[in-house]
Amino acid sequence: MMRCFLKDADARQDESEVIRRWVAEIREAAFDAEDTIETFASSEARRRRRRILKSIAEGESSFGIDARNERRRLLRRSYSHVKDEDTVGLMGGMEILVKKLVESSDDRPCSVVAIWGMGGLGKTTLAKKVYHEDRVRRHFECFAWCSVSQQFNLRALVQEILVEFLPPNSKEEREKIEKMSDDEKVKRVYQIQEEKKCLVILDDVWSTEAWDTLRPAFPIPLQKAGKGGSSKIVITTRYKAVALHPDPGAFLYQPMCLSEDESWELLQRRAFLITNDHNATDPTMEEMGTEMARYCGGLPLAVVALGGLLAKNRTLHDWQRIHRNIKLYLMRSGKDKQQDSGVSDVLALSYQDLSYHLKSCFLYLAHFPKDYQIPTKTLFRMWVAEGIVSNEDDGEEYLNELMKGVWFK
Repeated sequence: MMRCFLKDADARQDESEVIRRWVAEIREAAFDAEDTIETFASSEARRRRRRILKSIAEGESSFGIDARNERRRLLRRSYSHVKDEDTVGLMGGMEILVKKLVESSDDRPCSVVAIWGMGGLGKTTLAKKVYHEDRVRRHFECFAWCSVSQQFNLRALVQEILVEFLPPNSKEEREKIEKMSDDEKVKRVYQIQEEKKCLVILDDVWSTEAWDTLRPAFPIPLQKAGKGGSSKIVITTRYKAVALHPDPGAFLYQPMCLSEDESWELLQRRAFLITNDHNATDPTMEEMGTEMARYCGGLPLAVVALGGLLAKNRTLHDWQRIHRNIKLYLMRSGKDKQQDSGVSDVLALSYQDLSYHLKSCFLYLAHFPKDYQIPTKTLFRMWVAEGIVSNEDDGEEYLNELMKGVWFK
């Protein structure tokens, strides 16, 4: 009954502040009650579990069971092979960065190129465009793309770089890597960058401490590496101090926010899946669309989030509802807004547009750390165990629905 009440009230939250606070208080009370019941149940379960584990441990030697059941935590990188075909607002920056990477300059040789700026500017998308550009692929001999993020495993990251540096069919070499010590892996990555022209993308570096941890794997400066040129490192980060930390002589590039025209163009592509020569926008919808695009503050991530929401709501009535609600979010945020609040506003609106069961599925993902690679089968079973979904097939369907939006990168 409580679930039915919350489901009904959740759909009416935008009607008044009183309802929003009331729903929050009732939900908190429901969670407290659930925690109390689970605490009691878990204490009983622990007693039973200890007895079961004891009997299993006693029987393992008889049956030859290997008791090692360690959960592996893998870094989920921002996959370089997943290409984004939209180039709105990116071409100028891509040309600048490509020239910096492939053209030698005796005046100011540069080992590190850093793309920095606030969240939502499209730093990772720009880095992918550069990474796959034809001149870049011809210029360098070895390539590696790694997501660093806030929580990363140095051993796994160095091994990831080393595997990408090796020839694709070199199975023997890859088996050797598994047997190498951590020091040997770091040293080998260092040596390859000295011997060949390598390009390494370190995406989403959050702190100077993260670079200090990675520093032994990179021979900075890299000017003497390779034949006829040097290896290069490209990092993406939100912070200028982090961008300058690897090399004070690094080339820094800060992407610009989209213009209003660029924001509207990108929104149309995401909302209508239009091509360059086809545009079927209703005049009334275009007027609302251009206004909503302005609300995004020129941040590509906010535009993409809004476009994903509009793509699922194609009627004039739907657009009027979204237009009204996004204005409500902006007024609720007040005038003292952060520079990147456009992303928060649009993501909040996209979240509220999710169905009740998808909200529960999405919020459950907060149990996992950032950049953790979540095994889908395990996730479905956890959802079933928590009563969020009734079976694993429903779980797969709900996850696919979430992946159609902007909730996963």
